[in-house]
Amino acid sequence: MYRCTGGALPPRADVQNELTAKILKSIGNMTMVIDNLEKNHLVLHQRNPEDRRMITVSLTDLEKQLIANILPKYVAVIMVSAPLLQSAAMIGASTGT
Repeated sequence: MYRCTGGALPPRADVQNELTAKILKSIGNMTMVIDNLEKNHLVLHQRNPEDRRMITVSLTDLEKQLIANILPKYVAVIMVSAPLLQSAAMIGASTGT
């Protein structure tokens, strides 16, 4: 889900190569992910008619709704979990494990 902590919702459509670099995926993997998202009507990808090498990827309204419903719950879980994970890391660091 578009790196919820780093990207949240992209403000605009992204060029596929830029999106691939942002989330540190390979081009082949990103193509598969985008194809699967498109099959589920979550993204649209379109070739630029002026430069067919450029593929623009944008969220559909369905995906925007899905993110709007899930993201607040996801963030709430992270906010509750983060202090626990930090405490566990501090305990591990102090015991050498």
